[in-house]
Amino acid sequence: MFNSSDPKKLCTFLVQCELNFQDRPRAFRNDQTKVTFAQSYLKGMALQWFEPDLLSDSDPNDCPLWMDDWKEFVIELQTTFGPHDPVTDAEHELDCLQMKENQCINKYVVEFNHIASQLRGYGDGALHHHFYTGLPNRIKDEICHVGKPRTLGELCLLAQEVDAHYWEHKEEIQRQPKSIAPTDKTPKTSSNNSSTPDLSNKLGKDSKLTAAECKRCFDLNLCMFCGGNGHFLDKCPKKEAKAKAHTAMAVESTLAAQLDLGPAPESKN
Repeated sequence: MFNSSDPKKLCTFLVQCELNFQDRPRAFRNDQTKVTFAQSYLKGMALQWFEPDLLSDSDPNDCPLWMDDWKEFVIELQTTFGPHDPVTDAEHELDCLQMKENQCINKYVVEFNHIASQLRGYGDGALHHHFYTGLPNRIKDEICHVGKPRTLGELCLLAQEVDAHYWEHKEEIQRQPKSIAPTDKTPKTSSNNSSTPDLSNKLGKDSKLTAAECKRCFDLNLCMFCGGNGHFLDKCPKKEAKAKAHTAMAVESTLAAQLDLGPAPESKN
C-alpha cells in the first residue's frame, strides 16, 4: 500500500509491484494490467490523484498516457508523490550514515547499498571512502591489522567477516560459566571474644587466682594481677590504671549525686 504520506516509501512500493510482475509474468503481459494492479494498492491522496481520470466518461482515445503505459504511470507517481530531489537526499543520507557499535553489519550494508543505488556520478573510490568512514572503530581497528582492501566489494566482505568474528566471540563469552567466589565456611567469632583471654582455668569460684596459678606465677616471677613479667603485684601498671579509673568513676558518681540533690542547706547560727 502507498498513501503518499511518506515520499521515501514510494520506491519500496514500486519494488514490490515489480516483484509481483516477475512472479506472475502471464498475469501481467501488458502495461494496462500492471497499472491497474498498482492503482488497486493506492490509498489516500495517491488514489485521489488518479480518481478523476479513472471515473471519467470521456473518449478512451483522450485518456492520459499513464493509463496504458507502465513507465508513464511510474513517472506520474514519482513526479507527484516522490522526493523532490532524491539525489540530494541520498547524498545527505550517505554522509550521515553511521554503523553503531552494537549493530550488526548486515543492516548497515543494506542501507548503504539502498542509498548508493540512488546516487549518480559516484565511483567505486568515493563509495569505498564513505563505506569505510561509516564503520565503527571495532571494525576499523581489525581492518588496519590486515590492510584496507582497495575495492568496495572486498572492503564490504572483509568488514562482514570481522563483524561475524566479533559477535561469535561475544556469544562465546556469554556461554562461559560464571565463576563463583569461594565462601569461607569457617565460623566467625566476634572480635570481643577473640580479644578476651580465657581465665576459666586460672580463677576459682570466688573469682580469685587458684592455688596452682599462684604457685606458677610465684615460680616464674610473674605478676599476680596481670600475669606479666618484670614487675610484681605492688608495682603492676595495669593495677594502678584500673585503680585510677575506679577512683575517677567514683568521683563522677558522687558529683552526679550532688547535682541531683541540689545545693546543701545553709546552717543557722
